[in-house]
Amino acid sequence: MPLPPFPWALVGNTTATDSAWTLESLGEFGEALVLGREAVQIAEARGDRAPDAAARCLLANVHLGLGDIGRAIPLLEQALILCRSHDVRDWVGFVAMRLGFAYAQAGRLAEGIRLLEEGDAHCAAIRGVTGHATRLAGFAQSLLLAGRHAEAGETARRGVALGRKQHQPAGEAVCLRAMGMVAAAGDPPDTAAAEAYFAQARDMAATLEMRPLVAHCHFHLGKLSRDTERHGEAREHLAAAAVMYGDMGMQFWLDEVATESKKVP
Repeated sequence: MPLPPFPWALVGNTTATDSAWTLESLGEFGEALVLGREAVQIAEARGDRAPDAAARCLLANVHLGLGDIGRAIPLLEQALILCRSHDVRDWVGFVAMRLGFAYAQAGRLAEGIRLLEEGDAHCAAIRGVTGHATRLAGFAQSLLLAGRHAEAGETARRGVALGRKQHQPAGEAVCLRAMGMVAAAGDPPDTAAAEAYFAQARDMAATLEMRPLVAHCHFHLGKLSRDTERHGEAREHLAAAAVMYGDMGMQFWLDEVATESKKVP
């Protein structure tokens, strides 16, 4: 089981928050949502600003994992307001980067990248390296959406290096997936490199029991196989992703697989 890549001592009573983070990484989304909501309610009842910001951010992270950007964004916006208005400095970078990623996924690229840059700089200023590789993966994906291919590759490589240096295999794995996405989006695509990155990320994720990441890698491998007319492999990877997404209740991603599967002859 992967350990939660975050400085939980900053949060106070962390039973619900750290459990929600770990369960999201493992694909146990139903239980993660229950615990995340519980954490928000407890923090609100106590009037503790730092735990409140933390709990909202971590609940939003569960929604992001499910692909539910609409539910994630308001929670992250509230968390960032709490951080800025009550000087919760240790969480500013983390929350800003998650909100920036969510904005980018929603098509608000300029706002998203501005927050990602701000959060990255803040984390560097306070030396907030714990869990930063995971944040850099989202930064890289957002840069890729904005067409900034070279910067996306550089950011993903920085995340892989940081994950290895800090012995954070979960962060390294998500950055390897980002590296695969960068390679696949090249002009022309570097299919061999992309497949190697996705396979490496999938195998690391399987060892860490990070089922959503395993499913995502099968999804990417399925699309690559389809694009290179290896239709049998495409069907196998997409079917594996569909089964995993279905088992974890990841409806948004299950719909994405269904759309891609229709494109395989």
